Amino acid sequence: MPEQRAQTVIALDYGPKKIGLATGNTLTSTASPLCVVPMKQHAPDWASIESHVREWKASTLIVGLPLNMDGSESAISAQAREFARALHNRTRLPVMMMDERLSTREAREQASDAGYRQGSAVDALAAQRILLSWFADPALARTP
Repeated sequence: MPEQRAQTVIALDYGPKKIGLATGNTLTSTASPLCVVPMKQHAPDWASIESHVREWKASTLIVGLPLNMDGSESAISAQAREFARALHNRTRLPVMMMDERLSTREAREQASDAGYRQGSAVDALAAQRILLSWFADPALARTP
């Protein structure tokens, strides 16, 4: 049986003010919050995002797709899709999108339970939850 090679995946929780990042490993299906990158003048801080992608040697990128509770596209869905396409164009890596419903709410609860300040880690924790959902069922991923 051929040995599987671990790959690093980065998930991004896109938001109009900041983007949470988490990193994970395909062999162990584990994920950890990485950081939060603030937007710069209403635009992603591409230098910071690309630096993290290079540093972690990511092979795949997963962007959260904000959907309404009924599964329909939300007002920010189009912005997240645009961000995902730009991310692919800039990195030339595969970019997939995962439904992120309830990820921020769950991340807030997780941050509170762990004693984190609410604003400091929530977006990175939400990215971690998005990545864990992709590991659980990558067939649910969508293209941007």
